[in-house]
Amino acid sequence: RPDTRLSDALLAGSSKETIVYTNEGKSGSCANYDAAQLLSADWWSDATDTGPGNILLEGFARNEDLTINQTHKFDYMAFNLGLNVLRKLGTGDITDAEYLTSARNTLDELKLHYGADLKFIMQNPLRSTHVDFDDAEMQGFRDDLRTLYTEYNFIGEYDTYDSTLIDASHADENGCNDHVDRLVNIILAAEGEVTLIEPPEVLSAEYNANQVTFTLSDAVSGTETGQFRVTDDGTALTITDVAVDTEGTGVTLTISEDIVTGSTVLLFVGYGKMSSVTPANLLVSTTSGYPIKSTTGITCTEDRRAHV
Repeated sequence: RPDTRLSDALLAGSSKETIVYTNEGKSGSCANYDAAQLLSADWWSDATDTGPGNILLEGFARNEDLTINQTHKFDYMAFNLGLNVLRKLGTGDITDAEYLTSARNTLDELKLHYGADLKFIMQNPLRSTHVDFDDAEMQGFRDDLRTLYTEYNFIGEYDTYDSTLIDASHADENGCNDHVDRLVNIILAAEGEVTLIEPPEVLSAEYNANQVTFTLSDAVSGTETGQFRVTDDGTALTITDVAVDTEGTGVTLTISEDIVTGSTVLLFVGYGKMSSVTPANLLVSTTSGYPIKSTTGITCTEDRRAHV
């Protein structure tokens, strides 16, 4: 049903007469040859991870009866998380560097086959309760995707960590529908058909004593502390409370102990697995319902007024 929702929404929102799309994916397809072997899924063409993986060759072969123009019809591609990639990173069967090599190869092959104008869109990872990887490994994968996002000039991204899970790592149908809606909005906005919906984003952050305060680009509401992480010189601090101001754009996190002046304090949004998060309590936009944009560590400046 989310698949039908995607096609219906694109057809309803676009002024184009014809829209062609495909939903293609298999576990481990970007995990590299060694990981694919461990998964009994040999979707890479050889052990050097060069050339297109067999999953791509399969997709390309389906277009052999089309003309060159039709073959290169695809304008957008959504790139998302393969659970088995995370599993193999977590178990040490592959490294982040090996994953990035394989993922870059995949993106290069897509550009080569479908044309330089192919536009990539990033679906950021969901939450997870899976036991094969921990928070740090999950965060490492999130950062790998950010690297690819920058290197390949992705035109947009959307978060999914607000979805309710049906198992350790997959969203329920309502969550999948949300993902579709966010993807469609990015595509139609790129086509000039609609206005892009931007998620709330951290604009600035500061700390003093036992509090970290940050300003957002959009008003939010919610009570969940688990979508945030604060570190002091690399050590994670315990967040005991979150409060949103009356305007909805100012958020204050209360820490279990005072932060020493002069510390290097980082704020993360959407860190790691977020396995204990309750989706209904997340801080989300009061207008769009989007969660706060996930991010790697944002440097918090020190509010020295508190020490005067």
